[in-house]
Amino acid sequence: MKPRKPASRAAGRKPAGRASRPLKRSGRSPGRGRSRGRGPGAADRATSGGTRLSAALLAAAHRAGRSHRALLAAAPADTHKRSLARLWVSWYGAAGRRQAPPARYAQLVGAYLRGVFGPADPPPWLLLPTGQTVSAVVTVSGGQGAHPQLLRELRRMSLHEIIIVQDGTPNPGTEAASEPDGILTLYYPDALGQDVGRTLGALKATGDILLFTDGSVPAQADFFIPLLAAAGKGVDIALADMTPLLPFFHLRDRVSVLQEFMNHAMGREDLAANSMATLPHALSRKALEVIGAELLMIPPKAQLTALRANLIVSACRMIHLSQSKWALRSRGTEEMELRIGDHLEAMEAYLAMTDGRFHYQDRMRKRKWKGSS
Repeated sequence: MKPRKPASRAAGRKPAGRASRPLKRSGRSPGRGRSRGRGPGAADRATSGGTRLSAALLAAAHRAGRSHRALLAAAPADTHKRSLARLWVSWYGAAGRRQAPPARYAQLVGAYLRGVFGPADPPPWLLLPTGQTVSAVVTVSGGQGAHPQLLRELRRMSLHEIIIVQDGTPNPGTEAASEPDGILTLYYPDALGQDVGRTLGALKATGDILLFTDGSVPAQADFFIPLLAAAGKGVDIALADMTPLLPFFHLRDRVSVLQEFMNHAMGREDLAANSMATLPHALSRKALEVIGAELLMIPPKAQLTALRANLIVSACRMIHLSQSKWALRSRGTEEMELRIGDHLEAMEAYLAMTDGRFHYQDRMRKRKWKGSS
């Protein structure tokens, strides 16, 4: 009988190395980026700022609504929403009062309305977080009307006016028509495109803040609250932060790459790939006067003008971000070439304003050694 050889201590041992080590758990999955790859709604969770409202703040809003009930009763019925919007801002914007995160803002407004009208049947209004007047400019292309859900949600808000710019209408009948609910619709038989529609709508708008959005895409009313809240606090151009929806850099289309490059070239890396070329966004009246309504039809040049004029431009974290995926839809060839041309035109204008290197300094080459050239 042969003696059994002693078992090697290495027998059954897993080979040492990186592959045998367990992966450390982190906030993102291996090989993933930002909020991608974490299931449906990941982008919404990443940007919602879902802090819960305290019971004390909800109770305070309810008490404020009850105290304003008598003031509202004295106002004419057709001005109730406008009057209530002013009363709401006087309470919500009081010094030292805690502001609700965008994801919970509608909940706080609901508590206030239940205080005003009682719990039985309060109106579905969404009062705005600013006392400035807001004009919504809705652009629609292709001869189709604005999405019914979008219009329904915009009517919920205490807006100063809603302007619809609709092109491609075969027989418009009239150039401008005002509907009974205060919506002004501008009809144009030719296909103008969204960018030209912004200029036409801005020329008609009279509000302190202009909210631009695409009429073909539905969105909830509170989706626009981060933009309007920022504009109400002094931001001149409030962009919707679409960063969580972007794929890896090598998978992005050329327009997204150009948008980010242009922001970097102007020293605004914080804006990432966010641009006025993407809807929705909000402009202050000051920004409109500095940029000029005509330049809105070339969004990259409008953004260049704003940054050169030291206007306050900010990218706002959005809620319900999955609703805005239309902004990152695959672009057709014609639209792609138009966007690329707009950005190249803007960069050419910026190069003419600088020394040909944007804001970057050449610290390596010693051209003086070459001689006079």
